[in-house]
Parts: sequence; C-alpha cells; structure tokens
Amino acid sequence: NKQDEELFKAKKKTMHKLLAELAQGDNQLLLSTLNYLRLLPAQEDINHDFLKLLTEVLPTLLAQLRVTFAAKNTVDYPEITHAALSVLGDDVSPTDLALSLDYRINHILVDEFQDTSSMQQILLEKLTAGWEQTDGRTVFVVGDAMQSCYGFRDANVGLFLALRENGLGNIPLIPIDLQTNFRSNAGIVEWVNSVFSSSFPQRNNISLGAVKYTYSSAQNPEDIKPAVNTRCYTFEDNNRTDALQAEAKYIANQILKLRRAESPETIAILVRGRSHLLHILPALREASVPWVATDIDKLDKLPLVSDLTALLKAILNQADRLAWLSVLRAPWSGIPLQDLLIIANTDFETSILQSLCNTGIQTTVSRDSYERIIRIAPILSEAVRLRDRLPLGDLLRQTFHCLGGIHLIQSQYEQDSVDVFFDLINQIERSTQLVNANDLEEQVKDTFASNNPLSSSDKPVQIMTIHKSKGLEFDHVFLPGLARKPKTAERELLLRYERLNHANVPKLFLAAVAGPGKSRDVLYELLRHEKLTKSKLEHTRLMYIGVTRAIKSVYLSAVLKQEDKGLVNPDTHSLLSSVWSAIRDTKLVEFILADGKPNEKVMERMSINPLQRPIVLRRIPISKLPRPAKKKIVKDFSVNNQSNSQQEVGEPLSQRVLLNSQIGDFIHEALQTFLLKNDLLSKHNLDIQKQRWQQNLLRHGFDPRTIQNAVEYIEDSLQKTLSSRELGWIFDHSQTESVAEYELQSKDTDVIQNHVIDRSFIDLEGIRWIIDYKSTKKPDHTTENQFIVKQVALYQSQLQRYRNLFRTEQNKGVKTALLFTNIPRLVEVETSSL
Repeated sequence: NKQDEELFKAKKKTMHKLLAELAQGDNQLLLSTLNYLRLLPAQEDINHDFLKLLTEVLPTLLAQLRVTFAAKNTVDYPEITHAALSVLGDDVSPTDLALSLDYRINHILVDEFQDTSSMQQILLEKLTAGWEQTDGRTVFVVGDAMQSCYGFRDANVGLFLALRENGLGNIPLIPIDLQTNFRSNAGIVEWVNSVFSSSFPQRNNISLGAVKYTYSSAQNPEDIKPAVNTRCYTFEDNNRTDALQAEAKYIANQILKLRRAESPETIAILVRGRSHLLHILPALREASVPWVATDIDKLDKLPLVSDLTALLKAILNQADRLAWLSVLRAPWSGIPLQDLLIIANTDFETSILQSLCNTGIQTTVSRDSYERIIRIAPILSEAVRLRDRLPLGDLLRQTFHCLGGIHLIQSQYEQDSVDVFFDLINQIERSTQLVNANDLEEQVKDTFASNNPLSSSDKPVQIMTIHKSKGLEFDHVFLPGLARKPKTAERELLLRYERLNHANVPKLFLAAVAGPGKSRDVLYELLRHEKLTKSKLEHTRLMYIGVTRAIKSVYLSAVLKQEDKGLVNPDTHSLLSSVWSAIRDTKLVEFILADGKPNEKVMERMSINPLQRPIVLRRIPISKLPRPAKKKIVKDFSVNNQSNSQQEVGEPLSQRVLLNSQIGDFIHEALQTFLLKNDLLSKHNLDIQKQRWQQNLLRHGFDPRTIQNAVEYIEDSLQKTLSSRELGWIFDHSQTESVAEYELQSKDTDVIQNHVIDRSFIDLEGIRWIIDYKSTKKPDHTTENQFIVKQVALYQSQLQRYRNLFRTEQNKGVKTALLFTNIPRLVEVETSSL
C-alpha cells in the first residue's frame, strides 16, 4: 500500500545518507569491524568432535612430557612457570610456601609490565592474594603500552591496559601518566607526535591489544635539522640489488660524516632481522667503519666462506656438478659464464673434473680460461685423490692456499672468518669422524662470524635488532630495510590463541588446520586473522621503539618497487607500512629514482640498466695462480709459493711451502703495521705479534720447534730491515702519496684484474718508487749476488706490470725495486715506460 511505499522510500533515503556518511572521512575501524563480522563462524561450523578429542588427549600428552622431563632431568621455561604457580596453591588452599612469602614480601616492583604474559600475571595475583589496602604493602608497576613488542613470547599488552583499569586482583592501582621525553630532542619528539598519532589506533582495544597514541613533550631543544630523515630507494624490474646496495652505501657515508664530529657520538643501526644487514655490513667494511654486534653476522653470508663450502662439497663428491661449477666460478678460478656453460655441457657421462683434465678442453674454451684451468686442475685432482688420506680440514686449508686463496683475504675480519670455518670442519671431524657436506652447510648457516676487528676503536657503531635496543639510547639511529616483510608464518597444525574476554579474563582458543582436500576451518581462519591483526599492531609499536631510541637524529631508509602505474606500496606487514599513510604524501620522504627516472641525487650506478651493466668477475690475477705443471697429470699435490720461496710449482706439497707462505704474509703485514704506527719493534708490541704468529702457525699443525724457528726468522728479518739506516727512508710515511699494500685494478678483455703493490711513494726528488717485498731466505749453496740475479729475472715482468698501472705518471721518473727483507737490501730493477 501507499503507506508502506513511503516507509520504504524513507528507509532507503536513510540508508543512502548513512552510506554517504560512511564514504566520507576515515572509517577504517568500521570497515575492519564489518570485515571481522564476516569471519565469525556459525555454531554448526565449529568442529566440536575434534575439540572434544583434543581436550581428552592433551592431559595425557602433558603427563608423558613430564615423565620425559623427569627422566632427562631437564625442563623448559613453561614448565618452570607452571611449577611456580603450582607450588603456591590457590586462594582457597594456599601452600606453606605461599603463606611464608606472604609474610616476608612487603613491596613488589615490576618493570616492563607491558610485555607480561597471562601466566606471569597469575603469579603476581597469587603473591598478592592476601594483601589489604591498609596493611602498608605496595605494588608498583611500570610500563609503556606503546612499547609492547614481545607477542611472540606470549606477551599480551591487553593485560597492561586491563590492569590500569581494574587493578591487580583485589588491589586497586593509581594510574600515573608521564609525558615528558627526557631523551630525544624536540625535532624527533615533534616528528613522532605527528606521524605516530595517526599510525596508532584511535582507541584502546584490550582484546586485540590495540594501544592508542599518547602525546609527549620534549625536555631537550631541537639540535639537528631535520631530526628525522627518510629516504626511499626505488627500483625497476630486476635491479632491486642495486637499490639495496645504494641504501647500504648511503648509510655508510652518513655514518662517516657523523663520525667526523669533534666529539665522538654514539651511533646505532637497528634492524628487524639479521638478514636485513646482508648489504650493509660489507658497505661498512669497505668504508672502514668500526662496528660491533653480537650474534648478528652469519658466517655463510661471507662470499669467501660460500666458495670454501663449494670447494669442500666438490672434493667430497665428484658428481656434484653445481659445486664443481661454483668452484670454477670462484675467484681462485674466475671462469666466465660462457665457458662454464661449455664445460657443463661437454659430457654429462663424465664429471666436471674429468672434463677439465681432458686435452680437448683447449679447443672449446677461451684461451684465458684454458690458462686458468691448466693451473688449477692438477691441484683439484690431487685434492680429490687425497681426500681419504688427510684430515679434511687440513686438506681443504692446504688446497685453499695452493689455489692462491691468500690473495683473496683482504682484511683481518675475512682471515678470522676463514679460520672459524676451518675450525668448524675440524670440530665436526673430531666428533663424527665423517664430514657430511650438507650437515656442514647447515652448521655454517648457524655459526656467527668473528666480530669486526675495527670494533675496538673509539665508540664503534652498535648493530642490533630493534628488540635488543629496548631501554637503550644513541645519539644517532639508523633504521634500514623498513620495507622488508618478515618471514611468512607457517600455518600451524594446532593454532593456540589467547584473548581477553569482556571481563578482561584471558581465554584460550584452539583450532586445527583443515586436512588435505577439505575446506578451510572457519574457526581456524578467524583466530589466524585476529592473530595477524595483533601482529600488525605490534609492528607499529616496534617502529615506534626504533625511532625513539635516538637522541639527536634518525635515518629511515627503505627500498620500494617502481612500476609504470606508480610506486608500489610497502608490504602491509613491513615496518614502513605502519607509518606510510602518514608520510607518503608529505615532504618527509626523499625519493631516489622516483617515477622511474634517473635522479641526480642518487649515485651514478643506480641509473644503469641492469641488463646492460657489465658483470665484474672478481678473480685472482693469472700471474698469482700456480704455473702449469710440466706433466699432464701431477701425481703430487702442487702449490704456488705465495711467499716467493725457491720451490717451483709442480714439486710435492710440503709443510715447508705452507710455512714459507705464512712467513711471507706475516712479514708483509708487519711492515705495513710499522709504516702506519712506527712502534712495531717495541718489546711489548713485538711480543704481542710473536704470540699471534705462534698461534696462527700452531693452527696450521706445525710442530713447536718449526714454529720457534719461523718466529725467530720473521723477527730477525724485521729487525734487520727496520733497523737499517740505508732502508729507513722507505718506511717514512710522510712521503708524498705514501701507500702500503696498495690495491689497484686493471681491465683485460672486460675482466677486472686485481693487483697489490707492497710499497709505493714519491720521494723528495719527485721519483715514483714501486717496491715489492721478498721474504725468501737465500739458499746456503748460492752467493748473495747469484740469488739476487735470479730473483730479479723472476720478478722483472711483475714489476713491469706494476709500473704500467701508473700510466698517468710515465712523464715523471718511476723506479721499481725489490726489497729483500732477510739480507736486507733494496735492489733496483730495470723496467721501461710504455
């Protein structure tokens, strides 16, 4: 009828008005609530049969677990908590211990209460069960709900919110709010207030653990402008790695600028996970930035260790083609990809090693690759032959040295990490007698590298996770990798979830994942949704914790993908996503390569198309590799003498060769140290060095007498060289362009060759000196002049190559020379300009 029609029209108009109101403004809370209603299961959808069976079997399983605890004389942390609760009894029948504690405890102070679990709160309630408001006993609870971040340890910030409203058991609590920030300067506090006030939920939700933002005021004035710097590196297609490297380089450069301040200030790099440091740590090492971290730098992230792992797998298994190709690609071989493809496809019936030893390899690969193969193949062949005759750790170490591995170690950090790797093999071999390559690979992934040797310098950069930074403060804080999403949580077979009900009482929910071929369990999906929602709320709080560790400045950085239609928003589970809506359309963010176009602010390498960029293959110069063996098959393990001893390549490997290599390395390192510090020969410093030489040689398996003779030889060579009045001018670091162990690169057929100049400088007469150290001992059966003539003939071409590296100085005077440290004597070697 007409009356009904008018009513329907009025209702429809009201509905349209309501929809229009909802469409305006921010109604995210309403939308999430409506979406939550869609997930609620109907009563008939809940699998009551399963839950009934589960409640029957769980007590039996718990009893079995406790029998196992008793048999093993071991417990886990939850069992300790349960034991503490059990030993106190309950309100009706408290135990003697509970009564005793009630008599003895008068005051309880709990810090960081925002990260309390329900079991811990029950423990507190039992300890205070008999307390009265007038008996003089006190409870003092401290916490900041905006800093709750331990949900993965069953912490529930809702308990803190409920405690504020309802008190602890029958004890009412008086809330006291602190609003003054005594740590951060005004610029940071203003940024935090502006950004996080809209990033945090607008109201508290005890069940979900949602915490609204509380404004703070700054005690300290603004110091640095801007106090918070945000930079986003954008990438297209496949050049994400370039963006990550650019971000890392930016961080290293900014830290260098901050460390130039007159008074050293504390600096920290805070990350969500260790994997976020993959590109940052190498950038810090390259910039010589000192840093310190605990359990942060995984051993397997070091390229040299990855190459050694591949070498071990190849030696143990000739059929592991991937490992063998990795060995050929490693810097000690440096075979280009096109030749690797040829080798891999030569003959699938034979191993890679057999293909390398085949005479037909010369006609299939490039000349450069062939020259490298004939140098390394005999070493690899002999390593395989000896794998069951020598301790594997010793065999791998010697093979590494034979392949010229000493030239790949460019820092003390790399040396220490390689030593850790070899020690790990020895430990496994001692415990199992049989090394499984796959098991070793897993152990390497779980092993942390040695601390950065620069970390002993004044106020090194602190590197840690955001969780570990809680309660700490630093002058400057870097938060990189903010767009990275955490590891996706696996779907648990049995989902356990605890939430507070309307009476603020913790209730436990259980749901099982649906079996194969079955539709998803609606209760499981609801609980998982709520758990993920709580996790996202915690991400915002974690971001807040990271920013508020800073006193003077904060540097935020992220890497985002740029597509034709625009910038891709950060993943919803990333830390950047928690503040993205508050900063994305403001001037708070500096975009690098925004809109897919090169930006002059970004480093030049970022604008190169990844498909057009030449691949720089790191590899040992061919001059540093062993000489080709005179015979096709070398029956004895061959090694290139890295310390310039008289032994020729192709002779049997002996401990003497390895010893000479170590001696040469120690002398080179000591001369470089003397040049920089000029106090090496003091008794204290020399004793420290001698201890280090002895320990290193001992790790290589040398006997005490050999070690003693070697250390005496090193000390004698250094004393002779550095005490000589005729040679003192060589180690004057005030010389123009004075360098030691100077690394240079040259390009040969699109391949980068690395060179290391032992010593170079320009003297007072404007002459460029290029000096190569020789630590070799003169054989007893030759005269000094005969020895020098032979050495000059052997190394004249090498010095010529070094001279060619200084092309821009050919119009000036250039002199090349060999410095024999044990004679001691500087011998000028004739070379010509280009």
